[in-house]
Amino acid sequence: MTGSLAAALAPAMSLSPPELPDEVAEVWAEYVGAAVANGARQCDAESFAEWCSMAAMLRKARNIKSKDAEDNEISTPAAAPASYVAQFRMLGELFGLAGPGSRVVNKGVEAAKSNPFARNGRRD
Repeated sequence: MTGSLAAALAPAMSLSPPELPDEVAEVWAEYVGAAVANGARQCDAESFAEWCSMAAMLRKARNIKSKDAEDNEISTPAAAPASYVAQFRMLGELFGLAGPGSRVVNKGVEAAKSNPFARNGRRD
């Protein structure tokens, strides 16, 4: 394995972000620690930046108010498309950022030892 490939795949202490707009950089700074704690590596930086970009857009959408068609009054925040929210959640699952269920992914050997069904199909 070459040095740069090994560095990209090694466990990260932090991720170096690509160039990001300010609102995306704020999301990065807020969540990078959790992503690294859940196993993100430098080779995941672009995907994590995409998740941060989506998070910033969803935050912006929550702050945009829509006008009612009937009385043209400003009311509730505009809803983001469900497909966008679903993609955001799926990408967040890669980093363990989509709720408690997504954090069980990186249990590895410890999970196999404690799993009572781990030997199913094997004859020991």
